[in-house]
Amino acid sequence: MTHPVANLPKGTRLTRVVWVDNANIIRAKAFHTGALEQFATRGVGIATAQMGIHAHADSIAPESGLTPAGEVRLVPDWTTCVALPHAPGHARVMGDMRLNGHDWALCPRGFLRRMVADAARQGITFSTSLETEFHLVKPAPGGGYGPAGPGLFASTLALDTLRTVMDELVDSLVGQGLPVELAHTESGPGQVEISFHHTHPLVAADRQVALRETAHAVALKHGLMATFMPKPFADSAGSGCHAHLSLWRDGKNLLPDPNGSGGLSRVGRSFIAGLLDHLPGLCALLNPTTNSYRRLVPSSWAGAHGAWGVENRETAIRVLGGSHGSTHFELKTGDCSANPYLALGMILAAGMDGVERQFESGNAVEGDPAGLTPEERTRLGIRSLPVTLGEAIDHLRADTVLLGALGDGLAKAFLAVRTSEWRHMREFSLADETRLLLQHY
Repeated sequence: MTHPVANLPKGTRLTRVVWVDNANIIRAKAFHTGALEQFATRGVGIATAQMGIHAHADSIAPESGLTPAGEVRLVPDWTTCVALPHAPGHARVMGDMRLNGHDWALCPRGFLRRMVADAARQGITFSTSLETEFHLVKPAPGGGYGPAGPGLFASTLALDTLRTVMDELVDSLVGQGLPVELAHTESGPGQVEISFHHTHPLVAADRQVALRETAHAVALKHGLMATFMPKPFADSAGSGCHAHLSLWRDGKNLLPDPNGSGGLSRVGRSFIAGLLDHLPGLCALLNPTTNSYRRLVPSSWAGAHGAWGVENRETAIRVLGGSHGSTHFELKTGDCSANPYLALGMILAAGMDGVERQFESGNAVEGDPAGLTPEERTRLGIRSLPVTLGEAIDHLRADTVLLGALGDGLAKAFLAVRTSEWRHMREFSLADETRLLLQHY
């Protein structure tokens, strides 16, 4: 095995060992290169209570089962180590949480690994990409923040307005070895979307964390702020995190079937049916803030209806068409307040439940479901999604499949964190949410 020293970029002074907690705050402990031998394989210590910290204060959420007593080791995954072009002398490495030398059940990266391994035992692997949206904002006269540029989807004016910061962001991402595919402005003012090439689910989640951290840092250098908050502005588009997935076995894509409904194979339809069956509970992980539900509304291209459709951007699941069948699909519901490891892991768990139980997805939905009567939506099997975080948490508490996938400890801590946030923020105005969450995400 290559010694970690060989993986550390030349000129590194500080190495950030990164983790993402249940509130989806990116955190890191950095060690100096002079202490590499001390931390290279043993990692750095963090309190077990770090997985019980909520977003509104650096304190432990009640009912998390975690206390100030106890420590885990955050062990560097040296395959992820890269120099940070935007922060000369700094490197980043993703950390895995270990307790007494073993994988800790509350580690989000470890959870995603387990869900990938569970599917692999049934011969199924995944190719995944997270399509990520965020806003660039600047200090506004009189306080607060306003958009850093104009709006309109794919506007060349907006691209030119934000060009210098976007150029540096893309250069830094590419310099970290991240394969940027698309970079363009979105519908909201100062809103940007970055897409990477499809890959292994764990790598896709790592890339999203790297994008968020890099966007924050580069924006600061330009006197701006990057925010991945789902809905920072009431009258403009919210920011989502769309998951693109395909299922594979022995090098063959399992999804396409030109004769199947929507161009999908039976296994593809069953996976989608599993997602739709569990989507109300999944929303607690995909949309885990009060602010998420300001974005997740009908007729806003947010995937606010529990249904699937071919090239339908109003259904939660958009199946991409093709003459030889669909090769992948997009789950549109999620946003970037979600921990990407937990979100992707639960997506796999929900879909694989549909495969194992051979669910059938029903027919594709055409057009905007909001234009249908309640009776028509019921007849077509279009499920309502939660309209508040509290409702989503209730659905998750009642979903034994999702709770079983998380495991007792992780489920307890996650629910405690997000329930504490719900109780604290459920009466917040958008202005209140923005003051608290704009910089967090």
